[in-house]
Amino acid sequence: MRDSAIQRFEYSIDTFWKFLKIYLQEIKKIDIEGSSPRSILRQSLHNQIINEDEFNTLISGIVDRNLTSHSYNEELAEKIIQHLPLYYSKMNTILQRIQI
Repeated sequence: MRDSAIQRFEYSIDTFWKFLKIYLQEIKKIDIEGSSPRSILRQSLHNQIINEDEFNTLISGIVDRNLTSHSYNEELAEKIIQHLPLYYSKMNTILQRIQI
């Protein structure tokens, strides 16, 4: 079950930052500089789509996501699973606020 939750987190955070990219381009009509998750989050912060607390949490989520894709480690998996409720909460809060 833990491994499934981590895999869903990987898909969710990838989809989330890609959504922000499209939101910035298509809805806010902002020219995007760079296409990495970090650059999209920075631009979202700069354009007040997300706040600083959300930015910091999502950057941590990107770091955790990258750690999951490079190697499997039992201790790391246990650490990441503890962070998932916070990541979900921040992404959900942002999506509720945006409400396209």
